[in-house]
Amino acid sequence: MKTLSRSNVPVVIVAVISVTLLASVAGKLTSLDQFLRVLSNTFGTAYPWDRVIAALVICFELSTAVTLLIPRLRAFGSNACTLLLLSFLSFHALKWIDKIAVPCMCFGAVYKIQPLYAILLSLVMLAGNEYIRQTSSGNSAMENS
Repeated sequence: MKTLSRSNVPVVIVAVISVTLLASVAGKLTSLDQFLRVLSNTFGTAYPWDRVIAALVICFELSTAVTLLIPRLRAFGSNACTLLLLSFLSFHALKWIDKIAVPCMCFGAVYKIQPLYAILLSLVMLAGNEYIRQTSSGNSAMENS
């Protein structure tokens, strides 16, 4: 039986973060009307801005997940992931502070997550992403010497 070696941990973390982001994209696309309502209710945006914001979020999530999976682009993907997760963290913190109890629809209608749990999920993913950033910067420093 194979065990998880220390060198495989970043690969597993990358896979988990990428799958989570891809599941989020799929959920948003399958429940787009509900996602648009959440954006409109949270930010007070109206047509067409809710659609513009939704398209940007979905495209950014998808491109981040893909770049994390490509080893040559992983450093860029990790930086993009930090920006994405910090924006998610800010969004959920705003909802939690303003006591907006509407679930975020991050994963579509299948899994509705409350703001506090979404904050915790974002923090865990940020910690994993930071681990990826630290290990990949160490690997690139060793490769350059």
